Amino acid sequence: MTTKKTNKPKTTKSNKQFVQMSGEFGVTSELYRHHIQASITYGNAKSADVVVFSPTGNRAARVEVKSASIETWIVGKQALQAASHIVWVFVYLPEPAATISPAQTSENAAAAPRYYILSSSNVKSIYEKKMAQAITARATKAQVLSSVEAKKIQDAQGESLDSAPATGKVTSTKAPMIIFEVADVDPGFNKWHRVNEALKG
Repeated sequence: MTTKKTNKPKTTKSNKQFVQMSGEFGVTSELYRHHIQASITYGNAKSADVVVFSPTGNRAARVEVKSASIETWIVGKQALQAASHIVWVFVYLPEPAATISPAQTSENAAAAPRYYILSSSNVKSIYEKKMAQAITARATKAQVLSSVEAKKIQDAQGESLDSAPATGKVTSTKAPMIIFEVADVDPGFNKWHRVNEALKG
């Protein structure tokens, strides 16, 4: 007698790890395609997701990777660390297509990852603007985590230092978790040259 195997659904934690690692490997692959040396970092207490190096190896820059399976990302107080050697890459990872023939190229394109590259000063500016709007609007759910919708976004985002649970309350100048949407990061679509700019300091 044989027992039929059943595929257990991935746990939320497992899925978040797959999303984050997919984003980090994808970013590293793209960096190499653009002739930029890069290395993923590992561990529970890492200070960067990906580190990039100049051709001579005498300069390095930090790449913060935010990966999600929906076009929305949660960003925390790390956004306030504006520095010329830090670059942010927001990765959108659609569900992969079940391609069975080369003719389905349009389906492949729709499932391709999308990368939005912003300088840390860009991210800081967006974060501060949205935080000010949230304070003025008394933390509406579209701007700060405060509802069931926020949980959905957290579940779709890869694990990172910035994806810890948030209170959703904006009662002071403390840095809350802010929701970045694709319209916020779209100016950085495929702007990989910003990584080279960070390496130049």
